[in-house]
Amino acid sequence: MSGVYIKGMEMPKDRPQLLWVYPNGKALTVQSDVDPWKELQAVPIPEHGRVIDADKIGLTNFEIILCQKGNPYKNALEMLLKKIENAPTIIPAEECE
Repeated sequence: MSGVYIKGMEMPKDRPQLLWVYPNGKALTVQSDVDPWKELQAVPIPEHGRVIDADKIGLTNFEIILCQKGNPYKNALEMLLKKIENAPTIIPAEECE
């Protein structure tokens, strides 16, 4: 496992936020001015390569049709791979041990 994602929590804006995370995944904000004792969910993030925002790949309808029809042309696959390569990174790939 590489880390933890806290579902339902935003990054604190002006001061630190104390958080308790239990082994069962339950997480609580502690001493928060905004929402004290708010119950959250901690989700383990497994070891991974680059995590991208696949919704931002932005294939056009024409590109989708090219890929769906089993287009024998190498250009359609190259175009798709380039779009995946250029998709925004959410979490960088982990270093190999």
